[in-house]
Amino acid sequence: MLAMQDRITRRFRRVTDDGERGLTLVELLVAILIFGLLLVMVGGAFSTISRTITLATNTNQNVSFSSLGMSEMQKVLRFASTNPVLGNPLDDPAFVSVNNEALTVYSYVDASASNPVPVKVSFALDSQRRLVETRYSAYSVATGYYAFNATPYLTRILTGTVLAPATGEPYLFTYLDANNNALATSTLTTQTAIRKIAAVQVRLKIKGNTTNGANPIVLTNTVGLPNLGISRTGQDI
Repeated sequence: MLAMQDRITRRFRRVTDDGERGLTLVELLVAILIFGLLLVMVGGAFSTISRTITLATNTNQNVSFSSLGMSEMQKVLRFASTNPVLGNPLDDPAFVSVNNEALTVYSYVDASASNPVPVKVSFALDSQRRLVETRYSAYSVATGYYAFNATPYLTRILTGTVLAPATGEPYLFTYLDANNNALATSTLTTQTAIRKIAAVQVRLKIKGNTTNGANPIVLTNTVGLPNLGISRTGQDI
């Protein structure tokens, strides 16, 4: 203990005698270098964590947004139904028009149980390739017979940018017959051909956030059409 006190005393005396006033330039430069390295390490770790959190947040948002869009299409399609035509013994098919990236269908989605009234619903991509739902209300032309207004009462965006399929990938909409075979949309131009549709396979490939490198979100679902009364091979509906 006395030896340590003696060394400290000699150190203070040397500082006083030699005129020392703190760290040397070399010591200062070394300290600055070490401090700079620590800042770089901490800053790099913070940046990595921040990018990871942002990427995860945007991915979750994409998944949530896409899931809501898929759920809405599934709900509308599952309530798809033919539309009786006044004076015609044969109903109009449930699908008004179909192609690879758009469809229009008659549906009893959200209909009242006591007084069910159909709506005409379209799903299509806009100029930014966002999936848009458009609904047209019905009006009665006779008891149990309906026509549809030309002006929509609802238009809303369901998803972000839907990417075009790569070579060999399915389109947004694939139409299946009772044997679960894909129907070429080029053949679905008449009511007779459209009546063969027994299910719709929906494939959403949503563009990720390119700013932070989020990967595309891909959701696929095959939706049966129980109201059409078509028995699908190997399926419950």
